[in-house]
Amino acid sequence: MEEAHSSEPEPEEPEPQPEEPSGEHTPTADEAFEVVHGYKPSESPEEMAKMILQENLIPSVNTLVHLAVYAESDRIRLEAARYVIERNLGKLTDRLPLGDMWEQLFKEIRS
Repeated sequence: MEEAHSSEPEPEEPEPQPEEPSGEHTPTADEAFEVVHGYKPSESPEEMAKMILQENLIPSVNTLVHLAVYAESDRIRLEAARYVIERNLGKLTDRLPLGDMWEQLFKEIRS
């Protein structure tokens, strides 16, 4: 008589996990951060914020320029383009000599 074979496979024994050798160092969260980012985390929130902003400057500029050129909304394209221009050239109102123009106009009115 043949033995009855079960359709279920026999469970495999889990592979033993290698034990951590004594003396091997498990990195702390700060050490892992340094490996990933290339610098140590700062104690100062302001310094950390500045580093994060510097890390993301290029992607942010690319996004802003992309919006200025390709956004579906005219308003978004205008605002993004205005921001890019003003950050590079300054505000138009700051560059125009309006004060001199008003003084000249008042002199002409008085004469």
